[in-house]
Amino acid sequence: MIVPTSKTVYDYRQWPLYTKYSKLFEKFGYDAMAYQPMLFHMFIYFIFVFLASFLIWIAYMVDDKLSYNPIANNINSFFSFVPISNLRGIVWFTVLMFTIFFARFIGYQRKYYEYETGQKESVENYTVVIQNIPDTVGDNDIKEKIDEIFDSDQIVRYMRVMQPQSLKARRSLLDTKKEYNDVLLEFGENENSGTGYKILKYTMLLKFVQMFGYWRDVTYYNNKIKQLELKVDKQNQLKSKFDAAIVTMNTTEQAQKLIHKVNSNEFTTVKLHAIQAPPPDDIYMENLGYNPIENSFRYFISMTIVVFTSIIVFGLVCVFRYQSRDTAYGKDLFFTEQVKYYAIFLCTYITDWVFRPALYLAQSIEKHNSFRSREKAWMKKLYLYQVLNKLAVFYSRTCIELLQGEVSSFFEIYGFTTQWRTTSNSGGHDAIFYVTLVVFGYNVLDCIIFLFYWVFFRIIAVTQRDKIRAMKSLPIRYASKYVYLLLVITFILCFAHVQPIISLIILGYFPIQSLVNRWILLRISSQNIKTCCLVKEFENFIYFAVILSGACLCQSYAQLGNGLLWFFICLPILGITVFFVKQGMFDYLVKRADDSFRIILQYNNNKLNNKQIQFNQTDQWYEEYKAVVTEDEVSALRDSQLQMSVNQMSKSSRHVNNDKSIFLDDNE
Repeated sequence: MIVPTSKTVYDYRQWPLYTKYSKLFEKFGYDAMAYQPMLFHMFIYFIFVFLASFLIWIAYMVDDKLSYNPIANNINSFFSFVPISNLRGIVWFTVLMFTIFFARFIGYQRKYYEYETGQKESVENYTVVIQNIPDTVGDNDIKEKIDEIFDSDQIVRYMRVMQPQSLKARRSLLDTKKEYNDVLLEFGENENSGTGYKILKYTMLLKFVQMFGYWRDVTYYNNKIKQLELKVDKQNQLKSKFDAAIVTMNTTEQAQKLIHKVNSNEFTTVKLHAIQAPPPDDIYMENLGYNPIENSFRYFISMTIVVFTSIIVFGLVCVFRYQSRDTAYGKDLFFTEQVKYYAIFLCTYITDWVFRPALYLAQSIEKHNSFRSREKAWMKKLYLYQVLNKLAVFYSRTCIELLQGEVSSFFEIYGFTTQWRTTSNSGGHDAIFYVTLVVFGYNVLDCIIFLFYWVFFRIIAVTQRDKIRAMKSLPIRYASKYVYLLLVITFILCFAHVQPIISLIILGYFPIQSLVNRWILLRISSQNIKTCCLVKEFENFIYFAVILSGACLCQSYAQLGNGLLWFFICLPILGITVFFVKQGMFDYLVKRADDSFRIILQYNNNKLNNKQIQFNQTDQWYEEYKAVVTEDEVSALRDSQLQMSVNQMSKSSRHVNNDKSIFLDDNE
């Protein structure tokens, strides 16, 4: 039997690690391409942050000399001189203002690469998705009503999606039967009898491994097919059957007018809902059957799960950090200082992954109609979850004191864990060790995770389909990548003004991450066929990080008693600046200062009539869905004609030459 290699499955395995951005875009899409230059720009940005914080560092050293207490763990020595305190606040306020404009620069970078690579975000979308169509409303009724609105036949293309809520189950049924047919052609109906199969079966781990697509036997396929058939029949018998229709018009104005007519109940007597269609390679057909009200309720439940889980993780990390700090004051320590911080890092990481399934559960509750909206929602959940997880390391003492009722004023709620010094058992020491572990720990763990899956899948692969799946490994989820980058920015902006040296230590994270990401992308991970523009969402998260960092800066002045004054001065200015930058005021100033930005800034307003988003039935994506979208194939599926053909082919599977490769042409 011909066994494919990794290079035959993915040709980019032979590419060098220094492959150009344009080539990365052609193979992996915009998100993978934009992530690499963003790491470089972040490196340059944090050099500026360090230079600004270096001035604060010198002020702290002068303050120590003036107070004649250079190593004392006394927080008052930081703020004993008003000029130095004001200098710290003014310098860091300048850094936060610069960060707002830097976030806008990331938007320029996004538009520039869209302009250079042809990813026109301003492509006109002439396509509309009409949802909540009951069985009583036929295709001719919809087409006639559209003709009445526009006084002529303006429909370029029309496609009815039959029962979209059951589309996923029907697609899974067809895929399972196809995979079962391939296994029968390769091995027949013989049960697996290998040692590994017996070990997994007797240790009750067989079903767990089969969830990943490996060691699937005849019994598994028979049970799975029966379950999916029952699920499809149950969904077909539901009383509330709603279809969807994808309609492509001639112009954008017609599409927008159609959306307005449908949503304003001027289309039919039945309550329908219309949205602008996502691109064909981005849409989730199976989620078109869920109306906006139901999606809003699902989103509320999802965010409730995320918030509740994040609070639990925050409390656990606080308790662990508080106990470890109390232990550190003892005389006989079992762990050294370094090992203690390693344990804290592992605790936060392990706690993260223990409760991570709750986030996946919350994500599965939501029914997004596109891959882009799903990934953006995942960024919000993961960012909230991770920020609370990481901040718990530094706010543990405040959390415990709050629970014990020892907090007496509003500003004490936002107090730091302990004195921000570089001595042992201080908040500054926490920051130094934590940032050092982030620089190396996160990069090493990224490699370990992908290597584990890569090796694990290859070990348990049996059929040739399994071997190809093992060679493809896992894709990189750039929504999570961008969140981890946001965590670095948020953490440094929140705490570098009280411990400036961490802005220097974090500089090593970006070149290491750039090299690690390229190695994983080109050597281990699989190609993600779906891409979306996450850089714009990344820009909005930076604005939030600036506001959060401004709050941390203001609350640090609570020790002097003028924290309220900083809250009323700093935060409003930051908020107003973010508002005007998002409204385009900074774009206007830059455009007047430099004509070279004019094309990029006006690029989003250009209309490209030759680039229309249309659902063409000749496209490859349509071939993947037509078996479960068109009415003829749905009827064929209900009659189980495909199951009969599989049974007939299985009888003649013994005569198939096993040396023939039947998987190399399967793109899954």
